[in-house]
Amino acid sequence: MKMLPPYIDNTTSNAERKMFQIIQGVNGLNEWYCLHSLGVSRHITKREGEIDFLLVGPYGIFVIEVKGGRVKREDGVWKFTDRYGRISTKKESPFAQARTALYSIKAELTQKFGDDVQRYVFGYGVAFPDITFIAESPEWDPLMIFDSRDLGRPFQQFIDRISDYWRRRQNGGKILDTETVEKIVAYLRGNFETIRPVGLDIEASEVELFELTKEQYGALDAMQNNERIIFTGPAGTGKTLLAIEKARRNNTLGIPTLFLCFNKLLSLYLTEVVRNEKLEYVRVDSLHHFMHNIISQGGFAGDIERGQDSPDLFSTVYPEYFLKAWGENETYQELIIDEGQDILTPEYIMALDVVVKGGFQKGTWAIFMDPETQKDMFVSFDEMVFKELLQYAASYKLTVNCRNTRPIAIQAEVISGYPLGKVKKIDGLPVKYIWYESIVDQAAQVTECVNGLIKDGIKPQDIVILSTKRYQASLAGSGRLRLSTGFYQLGKGETTTHRNLIGCGSIQSYKGLESSVVILSDIEDIDTADMNTVNYVGYSRARNALFVSINSSLKNKYREHFAKIASDERKK
Repeated sequence: MKMLPPYIDNTTSNAERKMFQIIQGVNGLNEWYCLHSLGVSRHITKREGEIDFLLVGPYGIFVIEVKGGRVKREDGVWKFTDRYGRISTKKESPFAQARTALYSIKAELTQKFGDDVQRYVFGYGVAFPDITFIAESPEWDPLMIFDSRDLGRPFQQFIDRISDYWRRRQNGGKILDTETVEKIVAYLRGNFETIRPVGLDIEASEVELFELTKEQYGALDAMQNNERIIFTGPAGTGKTLLAIEKARRNNTLGIPTLFLCFNKLLSLYLTEVVRNEKLEYVRVDSLHHFMHNIISQGGFAGDIERGQDSPDLFSTVYPEYFLKAWGENETYQELIIDEGQDILTPEYIMALDVVVKGGFQKGTWAIFMDPETQKDMFVSFDEMVFKELLQYAASYKLTVNCRNTRPIAIQAEVISGYPLGKVKKIDGLPVKYIWYESIVDQAAQVTECVNGLIKDGIKPQDIVILSTKRYQASLAGSGRLRLSTGFYQLGKGETTTHRNLIGCGSIQSYKGLESSVVILSDIEDIDTADMNTVNYVGYSRARNALFVSINSSLKNKYREHFAKIASDERKK
C-alpha cells in the first residue's frame, strides 16, 4: 500500500502514528493508496474538516477516523482521555465524524468526475487502537470497528471486512480500475500536500504554494523508498525544492542531516529556510565553508593560509587537510548534496565519505544535480565519479520544468543551445531584449526598464539584476544605474533578500536560486561553450519575467541561433 505522503508529522497523535505504522507495514495491496491528514475544504457540515486516513483502492473509497486513549459516552457526550489524563469532549460521535467526512469527499468527487462516481463503493470505519471497543449501539456495526484486538492481525483483514460490509449495504458496486484509482488520488492529494518553491522572498505571508507535477510526486516517493538516490535534471525541474523537502522530512523524523551545496549564496538562502522553519536536525553549509571550519578546528588553518596562492587550493588542498582534520567528529546519519555537478570530484567525494555514517557505499544520502547543462560552470564534474556513485544508488530523472514559462524556456534554448525540459507553465510574458550600443547606452536603457517595473507596482525585492561579469565589473557595480529604488550586492550580509531593495550580482553567484523578475546585463558572447552555460543559468533564474540586456553586435548571431532552434523544432 502506498502512503501519501510517506511520512507523518511528529505532532500527530500517538494513536494516528500507531495506525500509520500499521497501514504502512501492510505487504502487498500495491493497488491501494492511503492518504492521511487529508484536508476537506468543502465539508458538508463544517467550515472545513480533516480525514485521518482515506483508503482508495479497487473495492472502494473508505474513511477511517482514529480515536486514541480511553473512550466513553456520557449523557450523549463523547469523552476521550489521553495517556496524560487529559479529557477532550465532542457532541459528535467518531462514527458521525467519519460519515460526514465521507459524504463530503463523495460530493467532491462527484462534482469533479461526474455521476459515475455514485457507482463506486463508499464506506467508513473507526479505529480505536488503544482499547477494546465492545459497546453496542444502532449507530454502528462491529464490522466497521478496528480496535486493539486487530493489532495482531494483518490489516488487510480489516480492509476486506469493511469492503464486504459496505458492498453489501450498497448492493454491490463498480470495481475501480488502476487508472480510476490513480486519477482520484492525483486529485485528492493535491489538496493537502504542497511544498514551497525556491524563491528569495521567504516570509510566510508571501510564500507561493504550488501543485506538484506527477513527476515530482514520483520523486518524493523515491526519496522514501531508497537509502541512496541521485536526482538529475536541467534547471527549473525542482531539484533544490525537492532537496529542501527531503531535509524537512528528515527533520520530522529526527534524522541528523548534513545539507551541503557549492554556491555560497544558495547556502545562505538554505540557511534562512532552516532557521525560519526551525529544522533543528538539519545543518546547512557550503562545501568549502564546511571544510574550512573543520580544518580550522583541527588546527590546520595556518597550513591553508600558506597555500592561498595555490591554483588547487579549493579542489585539492582543502579536501586533503579536511581529511587530516576530521578525526573523531561525529558522522551524520544522512547527507544531502545540492549542485552535485560541482562537487562530484574524486577529492571531494573521498573527503565527504567520512562525514556520513556508512560512507557513500552503505550510507544514506541524496544528491541533486544537473550533469548535462550546468556541469561546466566551475569545470569540476568528473564523469567516472558520477558513474561509480550510480552503482551504489538509485537514480531519478526530472524532466518537467516547473519554474520557467514557455517563452523564457524557448529563449534560454535559443541563446544557449540547452533545452530546459518539458515546460509546465505554457503561458507567460515574452522575453524582452534590450539591445545596447555602449556601456552608457546600456545603463540608460536598463535604468528606464527597472524604473518602469517599479512604477508598475513590482516590488524591488522581487527583482534581481544579474551580470555575466563579477559585480565590480558589472553594470550594477559600475555606478551608472540611476534607479528610483535602492539596490545591494547579493551575498553581502546574512540574508539573500532585503525589503524594498533590488539584488545585484553575477549569474554564477546566483546559481541554484530564482526570482520572479530577472534582468540580465552585460551579455557580450552567445557562442562559446563557457558562455552558453553562463547564459543558460542566467535565463533559467526567471520565474515570470525576463529582460535581457545584450550587445547589439550580437543581433545576427542571435537570429542564427533562433533560426536553428526553429528548424530543429520543425524536424521533430
